[in-house]
Amino acid sequence: MASPESCRGDLVTEKSDTYVLGSAIFYLLTSKKPYYNDIDVNATEADVEKLIVSGVVPSLPETIESSQDPAIVTMRDVMRKAMEYDPETRPSAASLAQLLSGSLGLLT
Repeated sequence: MASPESCRGDLVTEKSDTYVLGSAIFYLLTSKKPYYNDIDVNATEADVEKLIVSGVVPSLPETIESSQDPAIVTMRDVMRKAMEYDPETRPSAASLAQLLSGSLGLLT
């Protein structure tokens, strides 16, 4: 899953990797690629890229949205931060690692 700036052909940075990490977390939470719940079954990769470039946030299943499980809440929040449209507002990989380690007891 490419970042918005990558889909536009703009310069990619560490923050692009952060977006891709958010996409991977989305997949871990849902077992589906981001945006594929939001489009037709026959959609192409180009259709998905249009959503990414437009700034649409991928929708999570209601079971994930409403979950109060601390691990799911943390992963959901990290995913949203990592998938911010504007790379300037995305946290660094180090910031995400700190958030995860503090919330889930990882990377200690």
